[in-house]
Amino acid sequence: LLAAIATHTMERDVNEKSTQTGFTFTVPYLYDGLGFGGDPKWVDCADRLDYHHMNGCRELRICVDSDSSHEFKLRSELFPDSVIISTATNKEVLENIISGMCNVVAGESAFLSHFGDMRLETANYTGEYVIG
Repeated sequence: LLAAIATHTMERDVNEKSTQTGFTFTVPYLYDGLGFGGDPKWVDCADRLDYHHMNGCRELRICVDSDSSHEFKLRSELFPDSVIISTATNKEVLENIISGMCNVVAGESAFLSHFGDMRLETANYTGEYVIG
């Protein structure tokens, strides 16, 4: 916005009294958090962070974009490396889900929704797919 030869920004409009400076905002980025999509049984296991329970969660395998913050979070805080399958492309994720190498996909809900709606339909995937 340009008004009277001066740009109006949030930094100029919002002044924080104790520091005597304005707020500086970054470019908006929508982040809705890490979630899981896939077969309902396995999504339930992933949501509960259960990869070792005797009720069948031992075979949980999660596909995640390689070198992403989601992969870092999964490996560093949530699951052992044996549960995580790093994938370079969405096509590889799709192939891994169809082949059974992975039974869950990790990502944000927008990605998981798009993956479920578009990718699986084009590959004639007939299994159930839910987002946890």
